[in-house]
Amino acid sequence: MSDYTTMTREELIAELEALQRHIRLQQTVIPEPADPDSKKSRVLLEAVLEQSPCGVLVACPRTGRVIFVNDEACRIDGVDKASHLAIDLNSLDQLAWTLHYPDGSPMLLTETPLAKATLFGKKVRTQEILLRRSDGTECWVLCNSNPLFDEKGELHSGIVTFVEITDHKNTTTETMFCDATYLRILGTGVDAYYKADMQGRLVMANIAAARILGYEHPDEIIGKHIASTFYESPEERVTFMQELLGRGKTISYPLCLKSTAGTPVMVEVSARLIPDAKGGYQGVEGLFRDVTAKAQAEEQLRRSEFFYRKLFENTGAATVLLDSSGRINRVNSQAEELSGYTKEELEGKKHWQDMIDPEDLGWMVDYHQRRISDGPPPPNEYDFTLVDKQGNKKFVRARIDFMQETGERIVCMADLTSRRKMEKELEELNHKLEILVTERTEALHKKNLELEAANQRLLELDEIKSNMLSSVSHELRTPLTSIMGFAKVTRNTFEKYFSQLLLTHKTLTPRASTISSNLGIITREGERLSRLINELLDLAHVESGQFRWNDTLCDMSELLSLSVASAYGEFQDKADVVFKFSIPENLPFIFADKDKIQQVVLNLLNNAAKFTEKGEVVLSVTADTHWIHISIADTGMGIPEHLLQHIFDKFYTVRTNDTLHASAVGTGLGLALCSQVVEHYGGKINVTSSPGQGSTFEICLPVAK
Repeated sequence: MSDYTTMTREELIAELEALQRHIRLQQTVIPEPADPDSKKSRVLLEAVLEQSPCGVLVACPRTGRVIFVNDEACRIDGVDKASHLAIDLNSLDQLAWTLHYPDGSPMLLTETPLAKATLFGKKVRTQEILLRRSDGTECWVLCNSNPLFDEKGELHSGIVTFVEITDHKNTTTETMFCDATYLRILGTGVDAYYKADMQGRLVMANIAAARILGYEHPDEIIGKHIASTFYESPEERVTFMQELLGRGKTISYPLCLKSTAGTPVMVEVSARLIPDAKGGYQGVEGLFRDVTAKAQAEEQLRRSEFFYRKLFENTGAATVLLDSSGRINRVNSQAEELSGYTKEELEGKKHWQDMIDPEDLGWMVDYHQRRISDGPPPPNEYDFTLVDKQGNKKFVRARIDFMQETGERIVCMADLTSRRKMEKELEELNHKLEILVTERTEALHKKNLELEAANQRLLELDEIKSNMLSSVSHELRTPLTSIMGFAKVTRNTFEKYFSQLLLTHKTLTPRASTISSNLGIITREGERLSRLINELLDLAHVESGQFRWNDTLCDMSELLSLSVASAYGEFQDKADVVFKFSIPENLPFIFADKDKIQQVVLNLLNNAAKFTEKGEVVLSVTADTHWIHISIADTGMGIPEHLLQHIFDKFYTVRTNDTLHASAVGTGLGLALCSQVVEHYGGKINVTSSPGQGSTFEICLPVAK
């Protein structure tokens, strides 16, 4: 270390701060460690401090007693080590020697730098103190003090280092700001220097001061009024001057200035009043440095700490911070709720093992040992049972984050008790459901077997029915043909040969009319029965896959025109029914059996005529790129909504209580055959209807590719 008597004030401050940093790195002055290496470090550090030309005092916050003093401190204070070791910082009494502020006012023991560091955890930087020894002599000392904290963040000790600056004080008080010093500061100083008169006008400044305020050269700011030009708030200048007038100087005083651009500039100022020859003051001079970045960083740090503190408190999960020994350092409100303990009962008092179910404690301790060892780490997420303050067991899922540098742990926990209970109930419910499903599956399997047997029987019966229909139809067709032939021949013969007798035998006329009418009925009913037999055969062939489809390209305009012409006779005897049709020319072609498509259209037109006594029947056709749409609408009796789903079933007819329409019911095969033909060609047929409002049948057939 250097000779302090040859150092400047700045060099003395730097030397004190270097010694403080060295001591803070050790932080092992107070306890007597069990580790032999740590004990050697303590002995070595005490030896260094003992030989230091700086006075050193160390005190314990728990007792308030001084526990270390070196020889230089005894020399400066003028008393021996025993007197120092008897000091109690909690006492308000003065020492055998007295301490004073630079203005001469007395300093209490609790106001000393050592007491501030030891009792309140505060730092003190470069404080000048006037010391009056017990023998009446005085000296000036320059002090630095620091609180020291242990690895848990608790106040460990307080330390003060100080040097005697009496000679500096006597020789440099009046000359520290002499012209030569001014020139050196103005030319080479890193900190900003300024000098102002008592009216607040700037009379001197260096280049650093100008640049901090946003100017290129000091000449741009000399002569300006400090408060109105450079202060963010001019009233702050008044407070600053009151501080100076009260103490004569300030050290690291925070101020908010503004640059030439108007942006705020945070600075720390160390200044003093310049005395004049009459005992008054001629001005103010001092040094300041830009701490804007530092202030912003501190504000950012404050906000960050606030953010993470809020995040910790409102994370939604129960969160606990453990120190390296496993003791709980901090908890949030969710952790209080989970454990049943308050923060005061947990923080610094409870160990994590205190709330673990004994059945889980063994493997969790093993996990902890593996986590701090060099081997494979255990999982950082697992479930365990927590026992709360009331003795209730709670199933908890924990996630552990382990910090290797400090040995601390962050534990986030979620209460799964309700979830575990629900899972257990769900498991029991699933078990019951599985039993029920098994029973139902067996019952369904039995029913399926029965349905399969019934379906097989139905298929067999359907085949028998189809065979019977086909056979009966063939058997009926031969005699029916004979009956129709003989009926026609008999009627023609009767009209040809017996009509002449009516001229001479007038009494035979009614009987001849009856015979002719009956022969006509036999012919019409034979034709109807023939159509029925043909429909039965066609339907049976379609269902069995034996029907022969004579597919060709069909001109739909021509096909529909022929259908209309064939059906026109159905409407001639219905004076109250108007038959309308609209068939566009050049309709797209379809690929189908022409006769079958024509039969479908005829069946629908015949049905419309059959069930319409008054109003109209309208056939309309539209086409697009892919489909031809045929609509046949009537204003007939209509169909109830609940019967629409059965209208295309075989042998299904719409029953009515109207005896006038009883003969118009039909067999129920026509629409079934229509549905089979349309669906065979990939088309669609549907109906919309309501009783008394009529019906509309729509057919969609795909256009030929």
